[in-house]
Amino acid sequence: MSVRGYLLLLAALIAALVAVELARPKPLDLRVRLERAGDAPFDAEVFYESLPDWLGQPVTPVAVPAFELFADTTLRGRTYLVLAQSVAPDEAEAERILDFVARGNALVLMTHGLSGPLADALMAPDTTEADEGALAKADVFVGPEEAVLVDPVFGGFDEFGARAAFEPDTLTLVPPGVAGEYVFPVDVRGAEIVDLDPERTEILGHAVWPYNDADRMVTLVRVRHGRGEVLLSSAPLAVSNAALTGDGDGPAYAAALVAALPDQPVLWDDYLKPYQEHAQTPLRFVLQTPALRGAYVVLVLAGLLYLLFRGRRWQRAVPVVAPPPNAQREFARTVGRLRFVHRDDRALARRMERVVLDRLRTELRIAEPTLDAETARLAAARAGVPEDEAQRLFSALRHARQRPDARDLVRLDARVARFFRHV
Repeated sequence: MSVRGYLLLLAALIAALVAVELARPKPLDLRVRLERAGDAPFDAEVFYESLPDWLGQPVTPVAVPAFELFADTTLRGRTYLVLAQSVAPDEAEAERILDFVARGNALVLMTHGLSGPLADALMAPDTTEADEGALAKADVFVGPEEAVLVDPVFGGFDEFGARAAFEPDTLTLVPPGVAGEYVFPVDVRGAEIVDLDPERTEILGHAVWPYNDADRMVTLVRVRHGRGEVLLSSAPLAVSNAALTGDGDGPAYAAALVAALPDQPVLWDDYLKPYQEHAQTPLRFVLQTPALRGAYVVLVLAGLLYLLFRGRRWQRAVPVVAPPPNAQREFARTVGRLRFVHRDDRALARRMERVVLDRLRTELRIAEPTLDAETARLAAARAGVPEDEAQRLFSALRHARQRPDARDLVRLDARVARFFRHV
């Protein structure tokens, strides 16, 4: 089989693999992304689209970090909503966020993990040594493997699980009017808010601890800070697509959650999303699918082998190309014969004059040659001939303009040849 046959066979195999992968049902995406424009079960498209109607205020996506957003200290009457798996701003960013809240704005944090200076500012002051307190709490910590604590002490436990489960779950709200248990078709627990500051914290919601039905863990609180407030939820999956579109009380819980927000415009954070930088390209789809990735590697290797063995230059006979004939002499001979036959001596004289002027311009570098005495003197100096010879040549050219005969043209041609003999 020729090389072309092997390449066609390889292309057919790759096309068959692509067809099989495209025909295979797309697996359910259970990643916790919480994207506002995502249709996966654990995205938040339904909540984002419903929020303006529930709240009666505009919702504006913000794709810049909080440090840049809150550089404008004139922002008033805004709610900054962060819906992400984990939030851990540095000291400078946390300072700007807290200043934004202290000016009378609101901050909504719905996350599985909160750590860093922002968590330290919202929780109770640590009256013990930091290392001793962390060790003491770590020794008595007992929880599920998927638990993520909203707690600066357990800052190292940022994220233990990247996927959620389709198991029924229940959350409880405390405020009057919305108090009661809310059943969800998916698992929305897995995180507890600890180390609360009782002097400025109001508990709004609980969840049953998975390993002890009698024990309840805090999942929703309101923390006062300056003239503003922070609404902190450790159950962001309660507003996911699966929670709001399936059977259960998800929409009622989300409406009660929105009712706890101030009546003001919302800034929706689009920056703290784990998958925002991933480009959705055909090559990414190929590389993320094992079968297509293997076919792509085989194709690249085949291309490299082809370049290695068939890409070199093959020797072949170089044809001899004869130089094109010099047609200028034939053209001049033909034109001269035509003038001679028709006895057009004046045209031949004009042609010879143009040839002389052109040679003066190209060979002797005279910019605008004419048949005057000054040009004759300059041409004689550059051609290396006596000046009187140049004057006689220019005089013969001027005389040939009138009515030359054949003998005059022959003598003129001889004079031109003698003048340019050294050029």
